Formats: sequence, structure tokens, C-alpha cells
Amino acid sequence: MPIVFANRNITFLLRHKQELRDSIAKIIADYGLRAGRIDYRFCDKHYIRRINIQFLRHHYYTDIITFGNLEGNVVNADILIAKDIVQENSLRFGTAFPDEMARVIFHGILHLVGLNDKTEEEAKAMRSAEEKYLAYFHSLL
Repeated sequence: MPIVFANRNITFLLRHKQELRDSIAKIIADYGLRAGRIDYRFCDKHYIRRINIQFLRHHYYTDIITFGNLEGNVVNADILIAKDIVQENSLRFGTAFPDEMARVIFHGILHLVGLNDKTEEEAKAMRSAEEKYLAYFHSLL
């Protein structure tokens, strides 16, 4: 179950990697699934926008793009996160940057285990799950 954190085109030191891995594994297990290979790549907003256009035909910036598949009950994923957008959002929402980064990291996995955020009701459920796993993450620190 390798969960890998790496930089794509930026320099970024992610803290509490093991606690994040443990939290991700818990999310996946709580939904009755197993983790396969999950790669997180941190990049800048220009790179993620290019990927958003190329693969999803979305012509805008975003904080996260999740490419994943489920093979039986095994979750595999390639997840891109734009660090600078997460930083901007932490200022906009008045949250600490490490918490906002953890929330985004969990958000990608929550999509893969079946949660969506298209409707207001789905977005509330997603936010609730993010808060739950953020609290779990904090309990590990």
C-alpha cells in the first residue's frame, strides 16, 4: 500500500507524512476498500491548469485533480495538488495552511471512495467527512 508524496515542479516540504498516510488508509478502510498505489504530486497552479485543460477540458485553475480507479476493492490514484492555490484558499477561508493542505489531500481520496460534491447536499456530506478525517489526523499528531 504505497502512498507517495512527491513534488512535480515546485519545492515543498510536506510535514506529518506518516500521519497523513495513516489518515488516508483509515478513510479507505472505513469505506470497505484497500489502498493500492496512491501518488500525490504537488505542483504549481499553472501546471495543474494545463492538466485540467488537457485531460478534463476544464479551462480554469483548481486546487486538486484526482485520477483514480478501483480494481475490485483496491483504490489506485494519481492526485495532483496545486500548493499555491491551497495556500491562497487557506488565506481566503481563514484556515491554517497545514489544515487546508490535509483537507485537500483527504478530499481527493473521499472522491475515490464514492463521495461527490456537485450538489449542496453532497458538498455538505463531503465537508463533514473532511472534518471527521481532519480531526482524526489531528489526534495522531
